[in-house]
Amino acid sequence: MSANTTALEALRRYHHTSPVRRAWPAKDGALIFETFDTQGLLRAGKVTAEGNISLLIYGTDKKLPCLEAAVDGGAQLLVHRAGKRAVTREHHAVTKHLRPGKAEKVAALSSSLGEVFEEAGFSSASVLAVREQSLDFSLLPGQTLLELGDDSLPAWEVFADSWKRFLTLGKDLADVTHYPLHGSVEEKGH
Repeated sequence: MSANTTALEALRRYHHTSPVRRAWPAKDGALIFETFDTQGLLRAGKVTAEGNISLLIYGTDKKLPCLEAAVDGGAQLLVHRAGKRAVTREHHAVTKHLRPGKAEKVAALSSSLGEVFEEAGFSSASVLAVREQSLDFSLLPGQTLLELGDDSLPAWEVFADSWKRFLTLGKDLADVTHYPLHGSVEEKGH
């Protein structure tokens, strides 16, 4: 078996006891993933290329130094991609926690892309604050597609229509954002 196959098989076995919500490729054939523990808390984990699985302590990540304080302060952990990013929600904002030095670029990209997506019919959160290791976004009304679960089909249809409008705008995202495309190859390597 290849390293990536070994990691995937280990994650499949793990999924039978603790359902995996999402998983992403990582360096060297590893995978990072999200799961819920027995207390219902979102946990970030990693499967090495050899199939060894480890979970981070809830709401902690040494590469995302501000995450623990936010969770300890009562923020709800929504997303945690180990070593990469996490998203928390409080009553006034959604906060994206990033590695040090990444927030300013993400804020600029989010603002630029938000304008294009709004033109296509999407709702887009506004950037409210930018710090060295995190940025705050405004809350949007409604429920997420994840929260809607099986009732999300009408929302997905709206998304598909908006995506078609976005594509017909014919905008080159590199021109809109003033940054080169950050695709799957770049994502895996960071």
